[in-house]
Amino acid sequence: MDYLNFNNYARTIAREVSLASADRRPEIIEKYNDYSDEAGVYKVLFNVETQDNEDVIVTVKFKRGNSFLILPEQFDIVYRMKLEDTSTSTQ
Repeated sequence: MDYLNFNNYARTIAREVSLASADRRPEIIEKYNDYSDEAGVYKVLFNVETQDNEDVIVTVKFKRGNSFLILPEQFDIVYRMKLEDTSTSTQ
């Protein structure tokens, strides 16, 4: 359930950055970059970036703190979305 929630959150962040005007994107990226949270036995860290001024990439890193569990030690969710062209004006 945590995995699905964080996957949904990554999609929401990517959409927010994608739809923002080019001058607001850095502010939004900074707001979410290096945000951390907890998901059960995992510590969760977000990384948000744009690539080639075409895509926004949201990476959610899960890292387990307990070594005695059989769950994966770490895994990532990577969500990529095209940046929208917000420069067009209405006539």
